[in-house]
Amino acid sequence: MKNNLTLPSLEDWGEIPPNDYDLNYTFAKYQGKNIDDAVLMIQQSSQERLFEMQYMPIPVFKYYIFAFKKCLEIGSELGDLNFTFAHQYFVELVYLKMCECPSSIQQIYPQLKPLLYQITHHPQYFDIDSENFKDLLDLYHQLEAKINLL
Repeated sequence: MKNNLTLPSLEDWGEIPPNDYDLNYTFAKYQGKNIDDAVLMIQQSSQERLFEMQYMPIPVFKYYIFAFKKCLEIGSELGDLNFTFAHQYFVELVYLKMCECPSSIQQIYPQLKPLLYQITHHPQYFDIDSENFKDLLDLYHQLEAKINLL
């Protein structure tokens, strides 16, 4: 099994259809970039970079999600990163990828769980409003249920 901290290869990206513009754009932005490079990219244009992660193939996502996690852990040093958006999107993105490929996300979930827990159980720290908090807490519980079924 490949270590999730190994830079994704062309094989990890797989064959990219020419008409899949989102995946092609994401590939062009991320291919060959290490975690620190990706952190800098996220800092410079957070919403766009974070949105692109949903198009990544699972092996690639399993690497770059740690750039996202690192950005959130760095906190206030992050240029234009909108904390509420980013923290919420982190939970939603992990959930989305868990639905896509549970066994692959299960491999990295223990490393992501502390931050997921912190975001969903301490929303006031992240300035997440109560309506979004309930949705995020529900997603967290769904993630935990999916993990427990594997």
